[in-house]
Amino acid sequence: MAAEHDAYEGAVPDDALMAAILGEPLPPGSAEAADVAVLREQVGLIGRVLSEPPGPPERAPAAAGRGRRRRHRVVLGALAVTCAGAFLSGAAWLVTQGGTAGTGDSAASGVADSGGKAAAPFGSPGYLACARLVAEGTVTEVRPASGDGGLRITVRITRPYVPRTASGEVTFLTEEVPGAGDRVLFGLPAHGVRPDALFLGEAEIAPERARVTAALPQARTLTCG
Repeated sequence: MAAEHDAYEGAVPDDALMAAILGEPLPPGSAEAADVAVLREQVGLIGRVLSEPPGPPERAPAAAGRGRRRRHRVVLGALAVTCAGAFLSGAAWLVTQGGTAGTGDSAASGVADSGGKAAAPFGSPGYLACARLVAEGTVTEVRPASGDGGLRITVRITRPYVPRTASGEVTFLTEEVPGAGDRVLFGLPAHGVRPDALFLGEAEIAPERARVTAALPQARTLTCG
């Protein structure tokens, strides 16, 4: 894909407005480029009309001539204002479209970061302040849970976050299907035996680890309640 196209794909919404105002090129063949071209043509037409020198004075009665010229200027002025408003409206539309696209991209990115899972609460200092245990570890045992359904897994803690002194092994229930030896990141609520979230493998763990480490400093200043 061309570098120019990539630049526009990652641009913030204001770039389309600034490109329209400053005369910079927009992505070729895009709807934005076509709209801006039409708006520029209309504004240019009004500019040419307004810049034309006045014609020779008519020999009609002075009062009538002044009235016609005044009406002519009023009509042109109104038309110029209308076209200017259309230009600004079109530019605002470009910003709106850019903002909508950016929002969609951000939402899609959020889902992709977690491997398609719902967003975890690990980025919330309030959640971390109240969680019973948030840690990474290695699965050492997986067995069916009697009566409760799902699986009962045992994890050896290798990297504790909350509390930072946690160690040893922990057992909890889950609907996920990890295997012995799998690396996991999980969070257990203050009450309950099922994790709020469970991520398997480094590809899923890495983005959540970043959220945890970013939120921990503030979380350690909070009191749950």
